[in-house]
Order: sequence, then structure tokens, then C-alpha cells
Amino acid sequence: PPRSTLVPYTTLFRSLAFSTAGSLISSDVRSIGSYFTRDSVLFWGSEVSPWTGLGLAVGTGLLFVWANALWEEIAFRGFSLETMGTGYSSLTFGLAHLPNMLIPGISVEDTVLQTIAATGFGFYSAELTKQNGYRLEKAAAFHFWNNMLALVLGYLSDPDDTTGFYIGYRFSR
Repeated sequence: PPRSTLVPYTTLFRSLAFSTAGSLISSDVRSIGSYFTRDSVLFWGSEVSPWTGLGLAVGTGLLFVWANALWEEIAFRGFSLETMGTGYSSLTFGLAHLPNMLIPGISVEDTVLQTIAATGFGFYSAELTKQNGYRLEKAAAFHFWNNMLALVLGYLSDPDDTTGFYIGYRFSR
């Protein structure tokens, strides 16, 4: 393909690399490594093999994460960005993560850190959307990858602590 069609995708690839690095930093990599040495893990309260648990987490996550990422991109980069601007869109996106502190096992500190990270994510996604002529495909793909990676790494690092899924960052224990 001509270079002009490749250039926009380099931005998306950089975004995915940035998101991957952030998710790995916020995960307990040692516990992820020990996940596969276990005889069984929990998935929604049922004991399954580690590979089955990972498959179920990824499969279930694909559906939930895509729906969540797409809805949030439409709301915050679609309607909000075009009508209220980058600052409002990004701040409200970050603040929309504050109710996560009501989830059992998610601390106020973790929620505040996630809110700050989500606000930064919102600014980046807003710029990505504007660079793409206010089309949401790249921001939605970036959002999907970010959330999917956070979900899978969160599950791998602590499958016994989750009875469902959480999407976001857990910085403390």
C-alpha cells in the first residue's frame, strides 16, 4: 500500500505498545508467571485448569470488553468530544471511573489511580480521534486492546480474588 495509508496505523501501533507497557507495569508479573504452574484456578467461582480459565477469560472478555470500549468511545469521544471539547471529554471519562471504588476488593486508592490513568487515556484517545477526522475506529481499537489486556493480566495475576471481571488497574495489595 502507499505510504499515506500506512502512516496513520503507526500511531495506533505506538498506542498499543504504550497501553501494553502500562498494563504490564501495573500487573504483578511474578504472579502471572505462577498462574500456569497451578493445578487449578477459579473462574467465576468454579475450579478449572489454568488454560481453560485463560480461554474463558479471553472469550468472555472479548464480548464484554468490545461492548464497553465501543460504548465509552461513542459517549466520550463521539458525543462529548465533538460538543464539549478535549478537556471536558477526557475529564468526564476519567471521573466516570470513580464508581469503581464501590466494587468489592477495589480500594479508593486504586480507583483514584485508575481515574488519573483514565483521564490521561481520555486525552490521548481524544487526540487520536481528532487526528483520524473524528472517526472512532482507532480510539475504539486502542480502548479495546487496553481493556482486554488489563482484564487478562488482572485475571492471570489473581484468579482467586475475582469472582467476575474487573477492568482497570490494581496498584496495591
